[in-house]
Amino acid sequence: MIFLGNAFLSTLLGRPVVDGSGKTVPHHQGVILRVKMPLDNHAAMSDAVGVIEKSFLPGVKFTVDGDSINNKTFKAAVEGDTLVEENENVRLTFRKLKRGQKSDYAQVRTKGLQMFQWGLGTPTQNEIFCEVLKPSINIFTANRDSFQYSGPGNRIRQMLQSLNTRLAIESGVLKDDTAYQQKYKGTGKFAVSAPSKTEAPAVLALVKPEDVVGIKTNVWSFLPTPAPVEKAIKRRVLDAGVEEKNIGLDDHNVRTNPLFVKATALINVRPVRTHYLAGMSGCLKNYIMFAESQPAHHPDSCASLGSLFLLPQVKGKTRLNVLCALTPQFHGRGPHNFSRRYVWNYKGLIVGRDPVAVDSIGLRLITAKRRLELGPAQEIPPVPKHIPLADTKYGIGTADPEKIELVRLGWLDDVLI
Repeated sequence: MIFLGNAFLSTLLGRPVVDGSGKTVPHHQGVILRVKMPLDNHAAMSDAVGVIEKSFLPGVKFTVDGDSINNKTFKAAVEGDTLVEENENVRLTFRKLKRGQKSDYAQVRTKGLQMFQWGLGTPTQNEIFCEVLKPSINIFTANRDSFQYSGPGNRIRQMLQSLNTRLAIESGVLKDDTAYQQKYKGTGKFAVSAPSKTEAPAVLALVKPEDVVGIKTNVWSFLPTPAPVEKAIKRRVLDAGVEEKNIGLDDHNVRTNPLFVKATALINVRPVRTHYLAGMSGCLKNYIMFAESQPAHHPDSCASLGSLFLLPQVKGKTRLNVLCALTPQFHGRGPHNFSRRYVWNYKGLIVGRDPVAVDSIGLRLITAKRRLELGPAQEIPPVPKHIPLADTKYGIGTADPEKIELVRLGWLDDVLI
């Protein structure tokens, strides 16, 4: 139940508020609104409560099932936490969890209201809290489910990622690559390939100094493209001689972002996870933000996603596809469904110039994990038909695993594919 002051409702509606019997409610009493959601698999009461919670209306007090949401509750929650930084935009703290407990999310709040959890990628024995102190219009996305990729929002993203990396290193969760190589040296469980003199320039040849490069990322709050991956890609583009002013990162606004409008090269990077409409979210689906109408690509299990790579703004421009399999999600139900139970630390990247081949390998990985954890008959629902159709109908790549050369680098334990 959500409680709103009656005077506010009268102002909002422009007329006296009435109760269920049709009688006018005196202004000093207030009114209770009951949120009713349809009984199907695509909605839940928590969705409606979340929207109303985040409305952030001045002078309005909220209670959810009798629980008050206010600054006092938040302050009590973070009392005794370690203060990392406090500036005009944000107050960043963390708390040590009990032995055996781990978290790889930051709790993002505004004036005590829980806005969203922001995925950090690497679990540590700490819980990070991010209290936004300024109006969030220039910090959060329009849906209030992630940080913007510019201005103070982007700076907060970097702060959170840096803190999580520091905590992970201090606790020994993150190790240098050389440590892994030393561990597996001589065991046959580690595959490594040093670039030759001819291979190194080929990496830089993906983009040229005169290119305008758009890095199409993904900001889904539960499992966003990790900031260190974005940073590493941008670093390599700079190494290729591209000026920083000609490099941009974006997700939701790629159709109108001036840099993406004039981009001559695109790099496609996002995490791999299951999706309730498409079956799997990968590099193909990541380009749906280039579509004039996203819902137009939802029918028939998003079968037309391959056509996105033929749009004028995109066609022929994608130089590299990076499917982040660092912490993939192998199971979910309904829109924006997420559970840590179905995420595992695979610690991998699937990289290639062919988005269909990259997604095909990603699908093999997710399917293998589902069979391992949920049983041999647990295929992904719905079937991700957009991947083979991107090959057979739209001709933008190769979906047949037998025709894909898969080069494995790194440790081979639990590689699954």
